[in-house]
Amino acid sequence: MKVVVVDSNIHNFFKCYDNEKRIFGEAGYDLFIEDVKSPEEYIKVAHDADALMVIGTKTGPDIIKHLEKCKVMTTYGVGYDAFDIDACTEAGIVACNQPNYGTNEVASHAFALAMDCIKKTTYYNNRIKKDNIWLAGEQPQG
Repeated sequence: MKVVVVDSNIHNFFKCYDNEKRIFGEAGYDLFIEDVKSPEEYIKVAHDADALMVIGTKTGPDIIKHLEKCKVMTTYGVGYDAFDIDACTEAGIVACNQPNYGTNEVASHAFALAMDCIKKTTYYNNRIKKDNIWLAGEQPQG
């Protein structure tokens, strides 16, 4: 079985695929880590794949119609915006996502941003850097 990660460097922070290599290797699957830059290159590396893993490269009907063996396509994120669900369904490809990817990180980041707004941390940090002073009792404008 051939599994292809089609856009391994799209966001330039997926550097290591050791877990994927180990898991697919133990299952007896061949994993190919690619970094496609064009629809033509996408079709060339994926046309005979049984499964695709997509980080963010748009996968529309123009590509899906060339996927001769693909049975499943998954994204590394929570959404389905990387591929055309209708085209996948029409081609008999099961479309998957990672519904819990980053939920804790997003929640903690939202909380940190809220606390920053409440405590005005960024404002005071920037103010101190700009004027090299701390004005007791100063209130931010705006």
